Amino acid sequence: MNFDFNTKANLKQMKVSYFFVLILSVSLSACHSIPESGIFETKKIVTGYGPEDIILDSISDANNPRILVSCDTRRKSDSLTTGIYWIDLKTDSVFEFERLKEPEDLVFHPHGFDLVLIDSVPRLFVISHDDENKRQQVLQYKISKNVLTLEKLFQNDLFSSPNDIFALKDGSFFLTNDAGKRHSFAEQLFKLKRSSVVYYTLDLKPYIIADNLSYANGIFFEEPYLYISTVLQNTIFKFTIEDGKVIQKQSLSEIVGGDNITKFKNKFIVAAHLNSIAFLRHRGNANIASPSVIYEFDPITGEKRVLFSDDGKLISAASTAIRYGNFLYIAQVFDNFVLKVKLPEH
Repeated sequence: MNFDFNTKANLKQMKVSYFFVLILSVSLSACHSIPESGIFETKKIVTGYGPEDIILDSISDANNPRILVSCDTRRKSDSLTTGIYWIDLKTDSVFEFERLKEPEDLVFHPHGFDLVLIDSVPRLFVISHDDENKRQQVLQYKISKNVLTLEKLFQNDLFSSPNDIFALKDGSFFLTNDAGKRHSFAEQLFKLKRSSVVYYTLDLKPYIIADNLSYANGIFFEEPYLYISTVLQNTIFKFTIEDGKVIQKQSLSEIVGGDNITKFKNKFIVAAHLNSIAFLRHRGNANIASPSVIYEFDPITGEKRVLFSDDGKLISAASTAIRYGNFLYIAQVFDNFVLKVKLPEH
């Protein structure tokens, strides 16, 4: 999730009245109460600013799993950091990947990303925004311990405002567009259903496989089911896919402000923003807290339970959560750390 009104491409929309912004805040959501989840032992793992998405990498080296981190500064007052990092799960040390073979004119602003094994080689698919040049791209890298080597660059008019991506082992991928038009103020204000899901097929013929959504965000595919979180519809949707088409759409679970989706064993995990007003204020001022909840939900029944919740004192604007053993690693949209949370043993 990233409500962003501060790009040059959207300069005119920045010049709105205080009254209009107030309407937006009320429209996005009212305040939702924060469910209790207990008291946990936590640790901040310092990264670059804006570690919005994280991935558990257990395929590059099965004996040494790690967490990959997509970082990009999203707050003007923060120092500029943009890159892909990794966290050593044994030491909590953080390293930045070197990126090779990128074109000279590439403007790298990573967002959602995914890791997949293709022909026995781990490959990383990264959404990157170049808003000044109106280019929305997906970058495919070959990944080694400390190096990302660019192999392919995907760009298409259907990538209107890419947010998250799920890559498949044949090289195709699903991608969520959180808006029909990049940084559309009106879409967010009126909760317009112009968001979509793009399927980039192996024959390089992308098409919209699902639409009529309001701020589609997180994505996870487990054949034949495609799971999509929607920030402004407060719903996890479950699509049944057959022969490249949606044959059924189900409202699986009601989750306010759902962000990225991950999986642990037979359950899914989703980060959620309960208060859009606080989120917007936190975007402008790091000292203003934005509450977050991490839910676990059943992919069949949609039943959910709280794994972790916080009013913003420990972490604000949580965007992704990964469970590894009895630890929960929580990413966020703006600040410069991943929160490591020790869960109670059951």
